[in-house]
Amino acid sequence: MTRTGQCNQCGTCCKLAGYITKLTAEHLEWAQARGFEVNQMPGSPYAQVLIPHTCPHLRDGTACDLHGDNKPKTCREFPTVPEHLLPGCGFSFEEVN
Repeated sequence: MTRTGQCNQCGTCCKLAGYITKLTAEHLEWAQARGFEVNQMPGSPYAQVLIPHTCPHLRDGTACDLHGDNKPKTCREFPTVPEHLLPGCGFSFEEVN
């Protein structure tokens, strides 16, 4: 798959940390008890768990104060797979023929 689109500076990826896990009833209960958002992946035993966390470099709600090579590679390349897409993201993924 190829990532298309562009960052629309929504800031969502800068306000959440997360991970993908094989979801069990115990893990779901643990995550929900802490107020974490859990997004089950359709047709999969895996889920995306989102944890509220604001990056210290985020300014004015959506603007990053790191630019160019100063921005961490993780931030420049996010999202790398469709499962990492967050609500409001300006990127999408398309099948490559």
